[in-house]
Amino acid sequence: MSEKKEEKQKMRQIIIETDGNMNGNQLKGRVADGTGTTDIFIINPITVDTDYVIDIKFFPDDRCEFYVDGVFVGLITDNLPSGTSDAERMLQAELITYTNALRRVDIKLWEIWQEN
Repeated sequence: MSEKKEEKQKMRQIIIETDGNMNGNQLKGRVADGTGTTDIFIINPITVDTDYVIDIKFFPDDRCEFYVDGVFVGLITDNLPSGTSDAERMLQAELITYTNALRRVDIKLWEIWQEN
């Protein structure tokens, strides 16, 4: 595992990423609490030139739910992030490619809200 990837996995986070293999045809959700990570596949396979609406609902100390196009696809209850460490990374996007193939991500809307 690369040093940069290992460092990222130690952060408290909720992310969406490709499966990490060379063809990158699956999308997974990941949560990390600073020591461990838990992943679930949310799109398998990714269809080329298809737009997806991905919703992530995080309920602190309980669960993180994932939806694709309004359909519930799974939840994670382990390794949930907590506290304020890495809070500056609340909104971050990266595109990492493993081949020479053209890759594109369009982010049309970020919506972040909190209920009390």
